[in-house]
Amino acid sequence: MYQHYTDNEIKAIFAYLKSIKPIDNIVPDPLPPTQAMQQSH
Repeated sequence: MYQHYTDNEIKAIFAYLKSIKPIDNIVPDPLPPTQAMQQSH
C-alpha cells in the first residue's frame, strides 16, 4: 500500500505520528496459537 506514496507523503505521515502523544495501553501477553484458535471459535 505504501509503495505508491511519494517521499513527501511518507515524511508527512511520519511527522504526524511523531506529533501525537502516545497513549498508555496495557497489552495482554501473547497467546500460543492453540489457545488463540480456541478463543476465536
